[in-house]
Amino acid sequence: MKKTLARWGAVGGTARWVADCFMKAVPNIDKDNLKSNDGKIIELDKIVDFCLLVRGTMMPQHEVEEVKACYNGLHPGMISFTIALLAVEAGYFDNSYENQEMFREIIKEELSKKGVGKIML
Repeated sequence: MKKTLARWGAVGGTARWVADCFMKAVPNIDKDNLKSNDGKIIELDKIVDFCLLVRGTMMPQHEVEEVKACYNGLHPGMISFTIALLAVEAGYFDNSYENQEMFREIIKEELSKKGVGKIML
């Protein structure tokens, strides 16, 4: 029950929003850059910046900066970006370790279902 609520609540909804935003940003990335880890990080940063530009129209600038700082402290990827959004907007890290792991699983599933490839997770 808890997992279902999380999937259809803030956790799943945010993951689906990130996936949709990711898909809008993908045409603008340099796919040749994905051949190296450093290049992949550069392209992920471009996607995150694009998504934050879009999300920034719905949140105060200081929260945008908090999300970026949180993301920079995590492993690069769309799972981490989703977690950073949830950390600022919904207190992700205030949850128990078990709940965080469940949320991470939901995030990964929702991003994957929407077509975010494994290399970008």
